[in-house]
Amino acid sequence: MDLITRTRLNMLWNLCFGAFEFFLAYTQRSYWYFTLGVFFLILGIARGVSASKHISENKKIRVISFQLAFLSIVICGMTFLTIDEVRYPIANKNLVIGQAAFAFTLIGMAIYNVIISHVRKQRDMIFIRDLSLAAAIGSILSLQRTMLGTFGDPSFRFNTIMEASTGMGAFLILLFLAFRLYRLKKK
Repeated sequence: MDLITRTRLNMLWNLCFGAFEFFLAYTQRSYWYFTLGVFFLILGIARGVSASKHISENKKIRVISFQLAFLSIVICGMTFLTIDEVRYPIANKNLVIGQAAFAFTLIGMAIYNVIISHVRKQRDMIFIRDLSLAAAIGSILSLQRTMLGTFGDPSFRFNTIMEASTGMGAFLILLFLAFRLYRLKKK
């Protein structure tokens, strides 16, 4: 499978998960899931930009690095919503299993893309690698929130500390990816 086809399939995968998160936002009445849906929608758009043949490489780098920086702000907002929104998702083990399957699929894809980008040394792989890492980060945060809501005690202080620290870590990683990608721009 060529690079463009794989990127377009990843884009479709992200848009489907974003739609799933919007569905959860509606059924669970949660701003958290709505924000996560926005996260995956923006990520899907970024993948579409990276697959475009009509955009110059410098413009792709600029747009995708801006989108990654914006996603870090979205993650920051999600973290504040997590701390502010005391209500957790309704305990549903099937939802946890579904989100775990999705998260582990994205983690596997991110690991694969990191390895392939180092082996092939292709410049186009940088977009796929960084966007795969961003998707894995978003899915891990979604899984964590759902698992803490299903198996944890919402009044427990550990939940707040855990979500704040992983949210801050995700924010910093996405910001790092955005700045690293922006520095690649041709002069």
